[in-house]
Amino acid sequence: MQFLETSSFSTPWYWAAMALMWWRAGAQVLGVPRNVIGRHPDEARARLDSALDRLRRQGAASGVWLAAGGGFAVALVGVLGFGGGLELLQALFFLLVPMWLAWLMDLSAAHLFACRMPEGRALRRALWRHRLYVQTVATVFVVLAVLWAMFAQTQASVLGA
Repeated sequence: MQFLETSSFSTPWYWAAMALMWWRAGAQVLGVPRNVIGRHPDEARARLDSALDRLRRQGAASGVWLAAGGGFAVALVGVLGFGGGLELLQALFFLLVPMWLAWLMDLSAAHLFACRMPEGRALRRALWRHRLYVQTVATVFVVLAVLWAMFAQTQASVLGA
């Protein structure tokens, strides 16, 4: 077994990167650590305001271009990976798509909070709901990656590649 392989689904580095990526994404909700949301509402509010300002500036300045560019990059990686049979790009696709979707969900939530900023219990509920949506996307793509990896490994072993 080589240190870095191009057959990404069979290497533990890919799965470690996926686990680390989703652990990091789940540790914060719109820039607010999840343990702060329920215990320290004033600190959560201050951190959320700071994160929302950053996301609103990012969205206003270049959100459409970043979303379109990200969509193009994800589509390109998907077409080259699945169309060309390149396992490295297939694995990258399963990392990029959910993170791109989570970023779009963050931008959408920032816009929603800018329009009507909930307070107190409603704010905590909205943050937990957003976290649930991000975790749902993560779970779906981890399951899809596992299923695709099993399929790719069985195809490789059957075909002798």
